[in-house]
Amino acid sequence: MQAIRIYAVEGESRFCEHEIALLPKDKFGLFSAPVPATDIFFRETAADYDSGWHTAPFSLYLVILEGAVEIETSDGCKQVIGAGGVILAEDTTGKGHRTRAVGGQLVRSMMLGMPDTR
Repeated sequence: MQAIRIYAVEGESRFCEHEIALLPKDKFGLFSAPVPATDIFFRETAADYDSGWHTAPFSLYLVILEGAVEIETSDGCKQVIGAGGVILAEDTTGKGHRTRAVGGQLVRSMMLGMPDTR
């Protein structure tokens, strides 16, 4: 399973692909290894949502449930992530990133906070 990772290098945020390995689990399909999570948040943002520039408050997975967002990193790269997309936000330092709703729809998402492993 693919996720988009946002991370910081020398103060600049960047994108890279993040592979979540899946293995068969009997008749139940493919599963990843357990991922520790500290908190789960559900969020709804308006169709005109624009976060402005910010860093992730802590390492987190963001799963888009409905709608789509455009994420821009400080190096100027942009990616649109729609329903079903998974983002691993780890740019807790530096210039951060910007998130905007796209497509004229509200966005429903789920954030899973991760324990600090650094």
